Formats: sequence, C-alpha cells, structure tokens
Amino acid sequence: MREKEHEEYNALTKRLLEEGYSAEHHPDYVRVDVPMWQEKTLDNYEGGFIYERWWIFEQTFKTPCGLQCKGLQCHSNMSYMGIEWTFENDMATIRCPYEKKECKLKHEYLQEHGVLRYDCEVHMTEEEYCYEGSVEHILKLHDDEIRRQEISFGLQKKGRVCREHMRFNRDTLEWEMNYDPYDCGRNRCAGMCPVLGHELFYPQLGVKLCSMAGGGVQKIYMVFLREPSRQDRSGSDLFHLRDGFEIKMNFDRNVSCFIFVNAFMHDDFFD
Repeated sequence: MREKEHEEYNALTKRLLEEGYSAEHHPDYVRVDVPMWQEKTLDNYEGGFIYERWWIFEQTFKTPCGLQCKGLQCHSNMSYMGIEWTFENDMATIRCPYEKKECKLKHEYLQEHGVLRYDCEVHMTEEEYCYEGSVEHILKLHDDEIRRQEISFGLQKKGRVCREHMRFNRDTLEWEMNYDPYDCGRNRCAGMCPVLGHELFYPQLGVKLCSMAGGGVQKIYMVFLREPSRQDRSGSDLFHLRDGFEIKMNFDRNVSCFIFVNAFMHDDFFD
C-alpha cells in the first residue's frame, strides 16, 4: 500500500515513494527511525526514511566549487531558515577547507549568517571519489601547515609558550598566546611552567582587576610555586617572573613559597 502524501516528508522519502517503496518495503541503505514500541510509519519526526549512517558516510559528495568529500566529513543535523540541512534532503553541509568567509557559489542563506560564514552545502554525486584535491586532502595540508606554524611560533617565543594559552586564529591564520595565570589555577596546572620558567607546585590563584588611570589594568595574582632545592640559599632571593621584572622576597628553609604580586601592568605584559 502506497504511503499517503505528506508535505513534511524529506526529499529522500518523496523519491522512494515515487519509486513504489513503503515503510515495510524499502532499500537496505535506509531505515524508518521510530521507537520499537511504535508502529512503523513514515509520518515521523525525521520526515520519513533516513539513510543508514554506515552507507551514507561512504558516499561521495560535492561542494558548489567542485571539491569532493566523503559523507563522514559532512554535517547533517541543522534546521535553518525553513530548510532541513540534512543528507535526506541532499542539503548536508561542510566547513569550507579554505575557510573563505565570502563565497557567492554557496547557498544564499549560508552567506547571510555570521556563525555559518565558513559553511557550504554539499550534494551527493555519482563521480568516483579521488583523494587528491578533495576536502580531506586540503584539510590534511592545512593541518600540516598549522602544525608547522605552531613550531615556528614556539621558536619565535624562544620556547616560552603553553598550549593551554595558545590558539590558532582562523581569521588571521596565525597562532596567538593570551597568557593568563588565572587559567593555570583553574586548570590546576602543575610541573614546570614553560612561560615563567618555574615549577608550579599546586597553583591556587586569585585575580582582581581594577581600572587604572592611563588605560592600564592593575592585576593582583596569587600563585604557589616551588623553588629548586639549594642548601646555600641566602636569606633573600630574586624571583624572576619575566625578563626585566623581579620580585625580591624571603625564603624559609626551602619550603613551598607563596608569591603575591600586586603590580601595575599593561595588558601585553604576559604576551
């Protein structure tokens, strides 16, 4: 018996119904996704049939600019501007491997949304998949370049970088490091700090920000640090927080020390 027409059916379901399939009789690469205790019907939340993921992930898709990709790279769970951007509507999406903000080839709705500025729709194709020049290939080359730039960034900073404070800016295509000791305390970092050049014992950190005249910021930092064992340590020593910035303080028998920093600093102090 032919299923009744329904305006909410997805494109896949409409096509299979036209070919004479039903909820009880259909190709093995699709299924009717309803709970086991409910009657199998195409009037369901998914809009009828859905692709088996083991099958659709292996299919070849094509971007508006002609790049091939596998279904595994695609996203198929977005509802936007009255469109279900899914495999079943042949409107799955993928993040542009070139990360182009402006592209006149993709769907107009994806050109108007800031969050989706890097996304474009893909359509299934019967072309034979070729890895060379595909989305997967471009992403691999892009990832290799990001790793190369990360190494170069670390060399420029003479090793004083921390992955916990670094990020790759996809707008400028450059690595950045925004060092904030508060994150160290929140993440309970321990061991040798590559930025400060000192061992973190058990960071407990508090930060207070106060606006200051002249556009600077007063930051109050409280950090626990462990100094190396030295039998000949003098009654006082210099703690080097950064090159050119020193704090003179007293040590007591090499016990873990508590450092309180209350200084007027510019925002780029820890860059």
